[in-house]
Amino acid sequence: MNQLRNVTESDAPVLRALAQRCKPLDVHTPYTYWVLCKFFSGGSFLMLGENNAPVGYITSIETENTIFVWQIGILREYRGKGYSQALIQAVSEYAVSREKNMSVSVADDNQASYHAFDRFCRRHSYSLRKSGKLSLTDLNDKAFSEKESIYDIIIREEW
Repeated sequence: MNQLRNVTESDAPVLRALAQRCKPLDVHTPYTYWVLCKFFSGGSFLMLGENNAPVGYITSIETENTIFVWQIGILREYRGKGYSQALIQAVSEYAVSREKNMSVSVADDNQASYHAFDRFCRRHSYSLRKSGKLSLTDLNDKAFSEKESIYDIIIREEW
């Protein structure tokens, strides 16, 4: 049986280890995952499978205006089983409790991630609206380039 729970500070290394195994996710510093687990645990969740082994997670950051989904990762062998929908649902319930809509950025070539959010929005009659483009470079690493689309998930128009 699967269990979904909020992350705790001690989950920071677990999330980083999952990110390393969830290609094509970017793996961030241990400190980044600690910050997410310590200060944004309300909208960040860990999915546990059999024997309480971690199989996926979702992290989000609450801003003044939105709940921004930072990262979602599910181990390859658990994909296609509805875990992404359960993880997104958990964040959306948190967003509703905070009376905020959600935002997410998705790499332009990551169709699986886009379809997960699109499927979720269709099932719940939420709007998924493209609201911008993100283009990042790194001054120290000229080979680094990141292009993503930003989407707003409108749960309620008045928020």
